[in-house]
Amino acid sequence: MITQRRKITKAILEKQKSLEKEREKKKKEKEKEKKKKAGHPAAIEDLFSEKKKTKKKDKHKAEDREKKAKKEGKKEKESGVILPASWEKLEGYVPPQLEKVADRVLDHYDLKPKSRVVVATKPLKGGAIWQVTTEKGRHYSLKLLHRRPERSLFSIWAQEYLVKKKARVPAFLPTKDDRLYVEMGNKLWIVCEWIESLREATKDLKGAQAICYGLGEFHRLSRGYQPPAEAEYSSRLRRWPDYYEKIITKFGWFRRLGEAYRDTPAGPELLKALAVFEKQAHEGLARLQRSPYARLAARGESYWGLAHQDYGWGNAQIGPGGVWIIDLDGVVFDLPIRDLRKLISSCMDEKWDLQWVKGMISAYHKANPIEPDLYEVFLIDLAMPNEFYQFIKEVVYDPVTFLNAGTKNELTRMIQREKSKRSVLAALSDWKVGKE
Repeated sequence: MITQRRKITKAILEKQKSLEKEREKKKKEKEKEKKKKAGHPAAIEDLFSEKKKTKKKDKHKAEDREKKAKKEGKKEKESGVILPASWEKLEGYVPPQLEKVADRVLDHYDLKPKSRVVVATKPLKGGAIWQVTTEKGRHYSLKLLHRRPERSLFSIWAQEYLVKKKARVPAFLPTKDDRLYVEMGNKLWIVCEWIESLREATKDLKGAQAICYGLGEFHRLSRGYQPPAEAEYSSRLRRWPDYYEKIITKFGWFRRLGEAYRDTPAGPELLKALAVFEKQAHEGLARLQRSPYARLAARGESYWGLAHQDYGWGNAQIGPGGVWIIDLDGVVFDLPIRDLRKLISSCMDEKWDLQWVKGMISAYHKANPIEPDLYEVFLIDLAMPNEFYQFIKEVVYDPVTFLNAGTKNELTRMIQREKSKRSVLAALSDWKVGKE
């Protein structure tokens, strides 16, 4: 039995890797198509590359890349700028070599730092934020962006676009040579104004409505953004069907694991949960395919603007003039209302509350009106078993450890909570947005 379990787990992990490779390949192909359709300047270069592809040139390109990588690696070693990819997770800690690089980055700014303190880290990804205090007592944030430079450029120019649109996001402090960022250690670093007197919104309906209104403002002001040619074109706008299909595929894997590990505390409960959520996922994909989704997506990235992807009480805080959004390095093109779906779902802990959900949707609608077709697609996404999928997806890596008593209890809660969610969804389908 143990051998059979190992075979199943190994096969699923191999499928996971294969799926990730295929998804990355499709992503690159779709990015090229999107650039062409959107008239993105980088499309010219892509088209030229496609026409010139030959075995000989591929070989030369590979050799050039290798030489360049060696050259850059040598250059970084010589200059001492080698950033740690990750480090031990300790509160307020970053490696000493990273602090030294931060000193060098600050030399590019017309600042006279008096002190610097670490306020947030992403040790597994290699990111960090410091609060910098100058000799005059002013505060700034220094941020090491953990993503690839091309991806970080997308968010940096998005933030600058929003600043110019008078959105409540921190403004950049330019470098001495008037740039928005410093590239060092093959990562981008930024310095922004530190917004004083920020506080979290209250954890009640009033607070939820405040940050929903702020989210609507952010989405509305982000419309029209076009990234520069050198930035990665980051879009999820047309990827919803692929995401739904991925969930359905993985639910099949989870079912096989549940059957193979029935004797674990959570094995039977996982199968019980899948009997509920797998059906919902199939229904969600079918509804999406019949919905106005494709027509909405066809309007294009610039029309819809940006989704934040990690919006909540931590990243949206009350400050001068309203809600300030203080972390934008993960923004992406999408139907931005998906942020609202995530926010609502995160608020529904023990059970779904119709008054809360309506209040949050109405607050968002006041800042960024929701048209009927978009509301229909929003409800489809809200009905998908997204929370269950996000919770259970790690089971593929270590089923025995994951399928414990705690997981069993959480799955039981999810199944019970689903009854109130279905009731709320039924009421929302008959509700006209903004009406009491």
